[in-house]
Amino acid sequence: MIIKKPLTINDQITRLTSRGLILETQEDRDDLALWLKNVGYYRLSGYWWVYELKYPNVSPRNHQFVSGTTWKQVKHTYIFDQKFRKHMFTGIEKIEVAMKALWAQYLSETYNTSHPHERRNLFKENIYHHNNTYSSLLSSYKSSKEPYAMHYRNKYPELTTPPIWVVTLLLTLGEFLNWLKYLAHTKDKKAILKDFPYTPSDIISILNHLRWVRNVCAHNGRLWNKRTPISFSAPKSRKNDLVYSSNSPNKLDTKIYNTILVMSDMLKIIDPN
Repeated sequence: MIIKKPLTINDQITRLTSRGLILETQEDRDDLALWLKNVGYYRLSGYWWVYELKYPNVSPRNHQFVSGTTWKQVKHTYIFDQKFRKHMFTGIEKIEVAMKALWAQYLSETYNTSHPHERRNLFKENIYHHNNTYSSLLSSYKSSKEPYAMHYRNKYPELTTPPIWVVTLLLTLGEFLNWLKYLAHTKDKKAILKDFPYTPSDIISILNHLRWVRNVCAHNGRLWNKRTPISFSAPKSRKNDLVYSSNSPNKLDTKIYNTILVMSDMLKIIDPN
């Protein structure tokens, strides 16, 4: 099936310049050719779209650039997004690691056991019967080639799952979210998250949102100037600082500013520096 004719790199450059993209020097032209070869026309189009006359309208779209738009502007917008994703990914990593550590330390210390995750009275039945959370842990532990998993399987073959501090290394963010969400006792959630200026339900909502953001970063998607399909509940302590949708004043705007704001609050607790 052919829906569009493939274009050579030179043809792609000709198309862009005919639509008004400015290449100031031969060096710019060579640079654009290299980027089109190694990054791709379609991936780059997500970054030059904002420089088009009819932005943000998708249809009808005439692809003409605003007068004065240069290749350097487009390139540096792309480079900004690369750096932005790295910062966001690092921030989310710190939040995820901290949440898992707090969860494991509190439960093991409070209930004086290496395996609080095996105490079914501490979690709702959703964990064990109504979704794949517990069975995913069993599978991950059994198949993991990581030295820590192999060590516990070899030394303690009677264990179905490893100690909770090893469990934190096996869980994805989505799986951990279930273990936190389905804690049976509200007092445990509050105790684990007591240092943060948000309620447990706020934090669970934010973590679910950060799953999407983290996946975009991990898969080299565009994060700059993109709307997030998974929003989060507005924490009361930040209600007046967050940005809301112009169409629905009670709903948060889905661009990334709100994400940065709540991440900043959490990171100030986790890593004050």
